[in-house]
Amino acid sequence: MSGTIYQYRVECPGRRAVKVKGANRLEATEQAAKVWGVAWMAVARQCRVEREKEVKGRGRIHAPGAGGDGPGRRGD
Repeated sequence: MSGTIYQYRVECPGRRAVKVKGANRLEATEQAAKVWGVAWMAVARQCRVEREKEVKGRGRIHAPGAGGDGPGRRGD
């Protein structure tokens, strides 16, 4: 997936606000839910998502195999 990537600030009642990167509001909500450790569908309607700025790349985002979610691709 290529295209413009933005930094978003995502707020949800009862959770700390986070800044995440994504191509759109849905992707930002998904990334925030991963930070919070919840299913994105459980918080999507409650979230306030604000696009802050365009960024050069995705940088560090949570993705399967990126750490913290079990064995990686190294054959662990």
